[in-house]
Formats: sequence, structure tokens, C-alpha cells
Amino acid sequence: MWQLTDEEKRTKLIGLRDEILQCTKCSARIDARRPVPWQINDINSPVIFHGRNPGYTEDMEGKPFVGAGGRVLNKHLTRNVIARKWVNIGNLICCYTRNDRMPLWSEVRVCFPFIVRYLQVLQPRLIVLMGTLTIEAYTNEEEVRLTYGKLMKHKRGFHMVSCPHPGSVLYNKGKRLGNFVAAFDFCCQQARLVLENKL
Repeated sequence: MWQLTDEEKRTKLIGLRDEILQCTKCSARIDARRPVPWQINDINSPVIFHGRNPGYTEDMEGKPFVGAGGRVLNKHLTRNVIARKWVNIGNLICCYTRNDRMPLWSEVRVCFPFIVRYLQVLQPRLIVLMGTLTIEAYTNEEEVRLTYGKLMKHKRGFHMVSCPHPGSVLYNKGKRLGNFVAAFDFCCQQARLVLENKL
């Protein structure tokens, strides 16, 4: 693929952010205060952590993973010696859904062209898929637990790893926490390899 310059990347990402902020194409926008674009910490980072959709706090602040689920993410990134600023963070759909309902596939289809454009600009080598809907969207695997602990390859060329959504551990800190930690640690091992150009 043709390599974009840093200036070209910034220009495209600004245009994409502006389009997302103005989007009113799907039913999720009704509940949302505003769409929440991806958090681009490093335009040349080879790693993306990819969640489902913004929660209430993210909707209020306009940034992904800044609420309770974000605090879980930050805690376990730090535990795995990965700085949040080293990776980019996005969601499957860019709008909050009232009462944290599961987004509809019709809403995912509306947002997916934005995701494709993010991937075209950022050209990641690894995407960490967090949560059932995100895993299904990328892998077509209905039994998402079968994807945990595996390094997968997408047809577009990048690798994928998966784990439960960080927010899931807030509702059951027993078994869910153990499952999340095991899967997330594997994801971070692969992320470090990519960040260190070893994968």
C-alpha cells in the first residue's frame, strides 16, 4: 500500500474526525450528546485497541475510554508496561447508546466505513479487539471465547488478538476478571512484540 506522509495522515484524520462529529446517519445518534472520534495518540503507532462504543462518560467528554471501563483499561495497560500514549484507541460505533444497550448491526454498518478509513490511514499491524460485538465484526466468529489467546490474521493483512471488554469486569469481578486478565495479558504480549518490531 502507498505510504502516506505524516502530514497527509494528519490531514486525513482531521477530515475524518470532522465528518464523524457531523454524522447523523444512524439511530444511535439520537441518544448521543455527540459522536466520539477515535483517540489518535500516535499517527505512526502500529497498534490499535478497539472497543465497542462510548459510554455515558465518554459521551460527555467526547473521548473514548475515559469512564470506568477506561480506568480498567489504563490499569491493565500499565500493569503490562504499555503506555496509553503508545497506541491508538477507537470504537466500533462512535455514539453512546442509552442505558449502554448493545449497538444494532445496522448502526455498526453505518459506522464501518469510518473504521475502514481509519485503518487505511493508520495502517496498523495489530488490532486488539475488546468485547463480543467487536470480535464478531472482525472475525465472524460467533463463539468469541474461542478467539482468546490466539493470534489471528485479517484478510487486509493486519494481525488481531481479542479479549473481553474492560467494562465487563465491573459487573462481575470474580470469574470475569480472571478471564479478562488472562486474555488481555496475551493481547498485551503481542502488542509489545509489535511495538518493539519483533512481530
